[in-house]
Amino acid sequence: MDIPDPKQILDIKMSQIKQIRDGISVKAVSPALQRKMEEVDRVEQVYASNAIEGNRLTLRETELVLRGITVSGRSLNEHIEANNLAKAWDQMRSLSMKPLTESAMLDLHAIVLAGIDPTQAGRFRTEGVRITGSRLIPANPASIPAKVTQAFSSYLDKDDIDLISKSADLHASITRIHPFIDGNGRVARLVQSIALNQAGYWPVLISPDDRGQYYEALEKGDEGDPIPYRMFVFDRLIVDGRKKLDLLG
Repeated sequence: MDIPDPKQILDIKMSQIKQIRDGISVKAVSPALQRKMEEVDRVEQVYASNAIEGNRLTLRETELVLRGITVSGRSLNEHIEANNLAKAWDQMRSLSMKPLTESAMLDLHAIVLAGIDPTQAGRFRTEGVRITGSRLIPANPASIPAKVTQAFSSYLDKDDIDLISKSADLHASITRIHPFIDGNGRVARLVQSIALNQAGYWPVLISPDDRGQYYEALEKGDEGDPIPYRMFVFDRLIVDGRKKLDLLG
């Protein structure tokens, strides 16, 4: 039996995504529905991205925190993380209208760690780290600025792959470099969201249930194979896009 060519599979998925995008583009959406969809996306993204990193707030609790309500049994940091990531999500939407640069990534990180670790917020780490449960050895601190610059240059210069794959590769590069003491995953997902928005698509929702597959795909990238994580992002775009279409009727 012939093994399917990953590029052919991605091409098929790309056709599905473009078809979904075209279907969404012709739907008439009222301003009220558009605001509601954006708010639902915001809460879900904040909940999911924080939950992947160990924040215990549920989806409903996240919604309450973002409405200014304190949830008993949850730490102050967990409340701050939710509010910070919501602010970073809003900033991500604004940054989607501008060229994507490493400066934008640092701006997002400053918001994500505000009030949690102000000495590190918006700054590259200056010490070595290890990632629990991973064989990856993150970049030496002295090499981080150059590696980040190279990652963004590669994102801008790659003309041989599609924009979705470029977005996925940039995310994978950021998590591989691990440029920050904390907040690497959340910031990488925000940067990926900007790249997908600028490519004319929509941010993917990576839920806590996806954590295992998400990390496994990124680890394959760390070992030199970018296809599994690209495939993961393509699949999530299809799932999330279909949900949008269903919601629009």
